[in-house]
Amino acid sequence: MEAILKYLITPLIMGGLLIYSNLQSQKRIRKNVHGKFFLKLNSIYKWLGFLCCFIASFILGFLITHWNTEIYILGPLTVLLFLGMGVTVLIWYYNFGVVFDQKRITRTNWYNAKSTISWNEIENIKFNIITSNLKIYSRVNSITIPQQTVGFVEFLNLMEEKTGYKAHELKIRL
Repeated sequence: MEAILKYLITPLIMGGLLIYSNLQSQKRIRKNVHGKFFLKLNSIYKWLGFLCCFIASFILGFLITHWNTEIYILGPLTVLLFLGMGVTVLIWYYNFGVVFDQKRITRTNWYNAKSTISWNEIENIKFNIITSNLKIYSRVNSITIPQQTVGFVEFLNLMEEKTGYKAHELKIRL
């Protein structure tokens, strides 16, 4: 039974999550009333954050009801680990966003700091296959956009139109 969980169920769940994430990045999005596109992380991040917080609260409840001296260090550290992961992922999900139009790209990172690059300021674009992040460089700053954002394909279309960089040349798999 343990081997079935280890070698069959876990890869199926992970594969399903990756397929869902890939489908969300290919989703077409519409411009808002101001003529701008808005990219957000897909909902897997939200549910993963809630799941980690739920696990932390479950472990905390278990620690409170079954407290003993053998778990006084490892128990609270485990709760803090899951709670820290959950809160970090939720903050990233709710704060991260990329807004772009015909003139500029503005990214808000997980702690709400904004970076803006105009299309004509772009000097280089690189794609990291391992992390699935698109990194856009200008003379002043850089912007990182994860491929897991909903509507990523719309960004690639405008990027190809505005910069001359092609998705297949950057080895971006869609």
